Amino acid sequence: QYAFPFAASDETGEAKYYQNYSDDTSGLLPAPGKENNFDTVRQKRLDDVIDEFNIDMNNFDFLNIDVEGAELKVLKGIENNLKYINYLFMEVSVTERNSGQVMFDDLTKYVGDRGFKLYKVSDSINTLGWGDAVYVRD
Repeated sequence: QYAFPFAASDETGEAKYYQNYSDDTSGLLPAPGKENNFDTVRQKRLDDVIDEFNIDMNNFDFLNIDVEGAELKVLKGIENNLKYINYLFMEVSVTERNSGQVMFDDLTKYVGDRGFKLYKVSDSINTLGWGDAVYVRD
């Protein structure tokens, strides 16, 4: 396990971290139709971190992503090393909770194009409009 003090994203540099109207939607994307306060934080591509710390990806095959709609940013930031991952556990949404977030169908297509199949999605997707999904390498 590793812990780093930055936001995982598709770029390395600075990013806005939005303090949205709800603790469970704060992150790299603003809340829709709300005034959004933000702090500036460091962001990094996971591919850059893997290279910088010489992380042996042969030791990892599971990736858990829960970043309030910015899951596609994280996936794009680990694109070079995604081939090592066999299991993805991610929060998904069919409703816009944050402006510009990736929607469930688009996320499923993106990972599907990279060899993953949807294995299971939580029932809350039907009641809350969001939930957790498990994808397995085909």
